[in-house]
Amino acid sequence: MASTTTSSTELGNNLRIDIHSLHRQDDHVVLDFSMTHLGGGEDRVLALLPPNSGDGAADFQPFSLIDPKNESKHLPLLYTDGSCYCSDWKESGIDPGGRIRAWMAFPGPPQGVDSMILTSAIAPPIFNIPITEDGKSRPPSGDLSDPRIWDLRSIEEDLNSGTTREETADEVAISLSTDVLFEVGESRLTSTASQTLQQVAQEIESSSGSVVEIDGHTDDTGTDSINDPLSLDRAESVKRALSDLISKPTVEYKVEGHGSQQPIATNETDEGRKKNRRVTITFQR
Repeated sequence: MASTTTSSTELGNNLRIDIHSLHRQDDHVVLDFSMTHLGGGEDRVLALLPPNSGDGAADFQPFSLIDPKNESKHLPLLYTDGSCYCSDWKESGIDPGGRIRAWMAFPGPPQGVDSMILTSAIAPPIFNIPITEDGKSRPPSGDLSDPRIWDLRSIEEDLNSGTTREETADEVAISLSTDVLFEVGESRLTSTASQTLQQVAQEIESSSGSVVEIDGHTDDTGTDSINDPLSLDRAESVKRALSDLISKPTVEYKVEGHGSQQPIATNETDEGRKKNRRVTITFQR
């Protein structure tokens, strides 16, 4: 039906994803696909494994389907034990010329949506995959968790400042690197933080919302007894700075510190820990 091949990734360009069908089954859709090693030689290539509840909270998903009509991202369906509602392929690698054939279930889009887009962690998207009404029935073998359907987000990342901006049609979330805002282990804002916060304050000033959520996060260096209060103190410092810069009287601030409990990247590398050290400011557009 359609295919896409890896490019510019650590997997090289030897892994192809083929779509065989996408069909409705009750209130979900089932994707039938395969992953094929196109290269010669003797080297295996890595294959994406079945997703589970441990796969990246927000920033990494091995597979997802996009509903372009309703601008939503549909994540694989999981059972309540965290396992995937999918075929159980266990191969972590594929030999040259080899192939893994598999299927996976996703929350279905509303009736009237006749095609979806497949995105994966290893290859370019596949557009306009038609949804059919006939296909092999694959009933779930246990209790399913609630479906995960997210609004599509526009994401921008400034590598120099460590700022990440996520937008939906209704909401803006700006994550600021605490390496820019604070000295190591401190919760007092640096002099260089003011310009960044002034820009955020101007956006909040002109926004339609009245609630600003400020969430502090750390990496997992140190203990919870240090990280939890540090993340809260840093969020409070940002709140005080924004409240001084914002003049409209209707703004309500909600401040929380999460310590290292909500990472968005691995804590095994310096780059990952840097991403996890952040203060996120969320408000309505």
